[in-house]
Amino acid sequence: MQSLTARSKPCRTRGCPEPRMYGRARCWDCFHHLSYLRKLKRKAKRKRPGSAPNRGAGWQRARKAVSGQPCAICGAKPSPSGSVAHASDHVIAARFLILNLLGDPNAAVNLVTLCRKCHPLKRRAENRLCNRTNIVGWLQELNRIGFPMERVKRAMEFYGIKVVQPCGVV
Repeated sequence: MQSLTARSKPCRTRGCPEPRMYGRARCWDCFHHLSYLRKLKRKAKRKRPGSAPNRGAGWQRARKAVSGQPCAICGAKPSPSGSVAHASDHVIAARFLILNLLGDPNAAVNLVTLCRKCHPLKRRAENRLCNRTNIVGWLQELNRIGFPMERVKRAMEFYGIKVVQPCGVV
């Protein structure tokens, strides 16, 4: 460790006697420690609500209720051996419902079963809804992949989501 000279100023971190790095306000150790803490904070912010560890018992009960049903898009049935695995998913994304305080995302009307091939297609549509809040684009994407629009309509009515078309659009 370097000793303080007339030219070097002490680190700005409270209680650190080390000299600053050239052109910086902190010493080498404090600079890297703070950058590590900032990295952890950014990582915690990236975590989406509704991801696996935070789902809780309500999601587990709801998932069991819809397990064993065929895929809502392609109609593939789950095999008893488990070779065709199905994922339980929300019709309207749970993160969208939680962020907009629209109610419990695990309601029976909002649950659907999807196979491994169709689940990524629906996730892409969910990203359009949640990242851009583009409900019309989300509906168009669901229609394009062949998602049953009757289920979407029932779920939207259940949560009170209305799509208003702009003036002049027929």
